[in-house]
Amino acid sequence: MNNAPSVKVRLSTYTRWCGAAAILGGVLLILRSATFAFTHGTQSQAQFDTLFGLSGAQYAKIFQPTIWLCFLLGVVGVNATQAGRAKRWGKIGFVTSGLGYGLAVLSWILQVWIVDPDQYFNSVFVQGGFGLWLLAVLIQTVGMTLFGLALMRANALPRWNGLPVLIGLLLLATAVFQSFVFDTSDGSLVWSLIYISASVPYSLCWILLGYTVWSNKHAA
Repeated sequence: MNNAPSVKVRLSTYTRWCGAAAILGGVLLILRSATFAFTHGTQSQAQFDTLFGLSGAQYAKIFQPTIWLCFLLGVVGVNATQAGRAKRWGKIGFVTSGLGYGLAVLSWILQVWIVDPDQYFNSVFVQGGFGLWLLAVLIQTVGMTLFGLALMRANALPRWNGLPVLIGLLLLATAVFQSFVFDTSDGSLVWSLIYISASVPYSLCWILLGYTVWSNKHAA
């Protein structure tokens, strides 16, 4: 008895769920930027405000590991969708990207789940997790850029082959820009909106890439 069709259906369903996870990650990242902007205070005076009864650290526990896990699943879904057409460099980009997003998940677990970052900001877990996050950003940037270039060369996705390149470059640009805005924060509404808007291009790219994977019913 030939089980190949049923296996293909299961793989297609799994791949589409990975696409849905990427879409969810993009939405959650915008929400996370909003909760951070309205709870963090200013550089000169930390306010530790709450939003709907939760602090910024509590929102980070909810959002951050989940966001980067969603993006990790998105990378897996993209790789399943391209089904080997990107060949060697596609494989290298996929593995590098997966490592970067996996490290991002671990870094946020260390930063927000082991100890309370508001009380123990200088602890080895929070500071070590932050250092791991910086490394993860660099690895993701390299990995997604390589992955995207390989996808573009092979025309391996149904549409928008260049999105992983944008994702790789936008992640680094967004991290640098948000750090600059944070360092000059005055806690105003204008500042908060600028901070939130900085995450929108990166998030939208993931939403579009996730939709590409989700809508490709014949993946795998």
